[in-house]
Amino acid sequence: MLRFPLFFALSLSFSAAIAQPASNAVQSNAALAQTELLRLMLGAAAQDIEATVVYATGTQLRTVHVQQQAGLAHSSAIDGALLARSAGNQAPPMTQQVQQQMLNTLQKTYQIQTLNAERVAERNTVQLLFTPNDGWRYRYVLWLDRDSGVALKSELWHEQQLLENMLVTRFNPGQRAQVAIAPNDPPALFRVINLPDGFLRIRIRSGSANGQQQIFSDGLSVVSVYVKPLGSVQQGRVSRGALSLLSRRIRTPQGESEVIALGDAPMPTIERFAGSVEVLR
Repeated sequence: MLRFPLFFALSLSFSAAIAQPASNAVQSNAALAQTELLRLMLGAAAQDIEATVVYATGTQLRTVHVQQQAGLAHSSAIDGALLARSAGNQAPPMTQQVQQQMLNTLQKTYQIQTLNAERVAERNTVQLLFTPNDGWRYRYVLWLDRDSGVALKSELWHEQQLLENMLVTRFNPGQRAQVAIAPNDPPALFRVINLPDGFLRIRIRSGSANGQQQIFSDGLSVVSVYVKPLGSVQQGRVSRGALSLLSRRIRTPQGESEVIALGDAPMPTIERFAGSVEVLR
């Protein structure tokens, strides 16, 4: 999954803030600035982007050329290797209402700290640490471009293990599209009745052969759940780096269907999504 969270950079001296006790006014200004950073992160999918990205998962290394425009991303490997992640799992643009809901839950779900200012891809970035308050998600470290807010470097950690890191080596930001006021989603054919805390449904997409995809996010992690007529996919589970996938069969009034849940989350989180699907029609 290609991830380009957006933030607006904090314009203050972090070394000075550490060296001296912060006043209430400084703390208040920092909190307001961090909120603006989070708002921009949640609008990441609306940012036009052209970039060269290096992904490292375990011993695998992938160099990818990414183009994103109006929320649609296209990626191609430039090292002759197949991509390990699917661009279809990328979070789509969210409506303004969903962005506000996501902002509220993100601030409750993670402890968010501002760390260092660094240069990445010849641009000024600000480093933020996202520590989850529970075990349903990973820990994130993001280096965010001060001008566009895009993450130019990231690390995903599970406990003490580094699962995946990403580095942008070439970056060209473009225009930011207007965020939709209301969604244009089809009616839901199923629901997840036992969502992990902090996850919200942000989009519904119709699939082929009467199937449907619903996309959930906590502001950083993205989980997709597919329900479709029974096919050739075998039941089972796969974990590769930060990506977890689980497929299973369920009985519905129309017969058996396949449920496939995948996302950048621990396997117990994916199990909870896949195990609590209720078909509505």
